[in-house]
Amino acid sequence: MLSRRCTLNTFSNEALFPINQGHVYYRYSSNQIYIERLKEFIADGIQQNQSILIIDNMRNIPILEGLLKKEFPTAGPQEIHLVNNYDFYLSNGDFNTSTILDHFEKELSRFNNSKEIRSWAQVEWSSTTPDTEKAEEFESYADEYILDQKMLTVCAYSTQRLTERLHETLASTHLHLLTDTSYEISPLYRSRQASNAG
Repeated sequence: MLSRRCTLNTFSNEALFPINQGHVYYRYSSNQIYIERLKEFIADGIQQNQSILIIDNMRNIPILEGLLKKEFPTAGPQEIHLVNNYDFYLSNGDFNTSTILDHFEKELSRFNNSKEIRSWAQVEWSSTTPDTEKAEEFESYADEYILDQKMLTVCAYSTQRLTERLHETLASTHLHLLTDTSYEISPLYRSRQASNAG
């Protein structure tokens, strides 16, 4: 049973991922903690014999490549696949749902289908102010896809770029909320599947 809210003094897989699947909104402030969370996410996936898709920016990719070589030297491309987030989030305009989902499915198809897959995405946009309606459309479709596929997916957003309106939108499209110091079930979550059923 998930608690409503827990504080994370130090990172713990049990505190962060008490579930096998779901859509997590990670609102982070510290790049150092971000890398630590991602490292533990990878370690947990390897322990569960899952394939791991990491979508991140060009600033972090060299850091992550070094981390993978040092911490997970035996993990090959069928275990961990690292992708530049530009193709997903920026190549055809901010939050282009069809482009993002097409790239996501293409990257997932590279894995061995016999393993479960978890994914982690650093979400970015090029405009000064994010288009909240497009973000909501994208994250709603992503939530439905993740639930259908029974995956665990973390969507990471930097607090430096979030507006209050975008934060509320993201909290309504992700069941699980994570910050650098806490985890909780979103009180604002509205499942697209539940909306379509009603």
